[in-house]
Amino acid sequence: MHNTTDILQFANEVSFIKLDVIKTSDNDLYSYVEFKAHYLVEDKHCQLHENSRFVQECGLWKYLDGELFDPPEIKIGRNDLCPCGSSKKFKKCHG
Repeated sequence: MHNTTDILQFANEVSFIKLDVIKTSDNDLYSYVEFKAHYLVEDKHCQLHENSRFVQECGLWKYLDGELFDPPEIKIGRNDLCPCGSSKKFKKCHG
């Protein structure tokens, strides 16, 4: 389990470029959101792929926990398309 300091350090060291919501679902107790947060570290395209679990308390949604998936890191060439979806070459967009 990561503490707030670890999470803030990670967020400050990477460049988030895109968020894909894969699916959402509910049951009587919880709501779930599966997502992929795309980010760049140096010349690598990485993803944080999680199925998060939320609960509503006093009208507010609170994150409980999540199941992390192990997506690959993909090395990006300067002339490859940018993974943010801009249709530009990486070197002209986020490179």
